[in-house]
Amino acid sequence: MGVGGGDGSPSCFIATLVSADSLSVDRITAAHRLNARFAGCSSQAEAEQLALEVSQSNVCEALVQLLTDGDTLCEIVVFLMINLSVHTDCAERLCHGGLLPVLVAMLRTDDEFFRQHGLALLSILSEHRVLVLQLLRAGVCKLICALTSKLPSHDMHWALEIGEGILGSPTSLRPVHSQQMTRAFDTLRKRVEAGEIRLEPRDTRRLSRVWGLLRVTCTAVVQTAPQGAQPPKAAAPIPLLSGVGDASLRPPHGALFPTMQPHAAKPLPSTGTPVAWS
Repeated sequence: MGVGGGDGSPSCFIATLVSADSLSVDRITAAHRLNARFAGCSSQAEAEQLALEVSQSNVCEALVQLLTDGDTLCEIVVFLMINLSVHTDCAERLCHGGLLPVLVAMLRTDDEFFRQHGLALLSILSEHRVLVLQLLRAGVCKLICALTSKLPSHDMHWALEIGEGILGSPTSLRPVHSQQMTRAFDTLRKRVEAGEIRLEPRDTRRLSRVWGLLRVTCTAVVQTAPQGAQPPKAAAPIPLLSGVGDASLRPPHGALFPTMQPHAAKPLPSTGTPVAWS
């Protein structure tokens, strides 16, 4: 079965993605063509409308299956998921299609190239507060613990952004989640103090912000925890880090890859890159 087949409209590419007769390469090509459509959007509203059109439940399930199959060009599928996640409803549909367990499991591997793209997707998903509970159930806090102990300096902003997104919905956290988050960012703080990694000024301020949110969250969890439950250990202050509350911490939506470097072995088409819409 060919890709698109007819007029090259999104519906043609959708048909290719969900058809049982489509080869893996055809599905990947259809995903790439849809990424090109998103790249051509002139505004956020236009991109959201396209995302709503594309993100049918069977499409989301097909994309998750492509990710599970581990195709060598599955990063193109991740780019399409990033584009779809511009709208909260579309991000929810992806999660209902089984994305989170697969994504979290793949991010535990040592594939650095996939990790950069996968963390960008997870960062966007964490911005949608309606998804925080699903993220917690998928083990994102435990994943953050692993990331803060091994990520290099230039990738650490992803862990900080994901943590900040999770802490934006403190009522969803249980004591175990607060403990995991405290352990994760305490590990990062100690790596910074020991000179093991050097954060960019913006990420240093973000770490202070996340640590401040953790202190508030731990207090809230203690107050709402069931009687007899073990309260999380409160996060200690970080006197050497400053800038809590800096309004410039988050880049505009769409400016997702400020530090991403091209991968020599597996370059991606430029049309697969998310776009910063005006």
